[in-house]
This record gives sequence, structure tokens and C-alpha cells, in this order.
Amino acid sequence: MNIKVIKTSGPFEHLFSSQTGGETASLNLTIEVDESLLPEMQRELIIHAVIETYCRSWTHDKVEQLTEYIQTGLEQLGVGG
Repeated sequence: MNIKVIKTSGPFEHLFSSQTGGETASLNLTIEVDESLLPEMQRELIIHAVIETYCRSWTHDKVEQLTEYIQTGLEQLGVGG
């Protein structure tokens, strides 16, 4: 998965595409995040977007739960908030 993060003041467009051909697949994800948000919120939104895109069949509750677990781990390292 190729991930590109862009800080922007909006408007927001949520674009992602999946291309498959033969036995290969490529997923490109562009995440636009509001640059006026606190870095901790930006980080959380980016983690959420990656999980939600990669685990498309998951319910939103599971995405939220894993996002929270990752945020908690990062905070314990001193990089999550």
C-alpha cells in the first residue's frame, strides 16, 4: 500500500483507488487532513483512515477500537500525544 498524507485547509476529497490485474493488486491512499487540527488529532485521523481503507470489511466499531489501541501504544512511547 502506498500512503500519501497531505495537510490542507480544505475542501476535503477522500480519494482511494484499487487496481487489480492478473495476480497483482495496488492500493494508493491519499489522506487529506486539516492542518489546523492538533498533531495528535491529525495522527489519529491518519491511523483511522489507513485501517478503514486496508480493512474495508470491518465494522466501524472495530476500526475505532484498533485506532484507539494504536494511539494508546504510541502515547506510551511518547509519540502519540
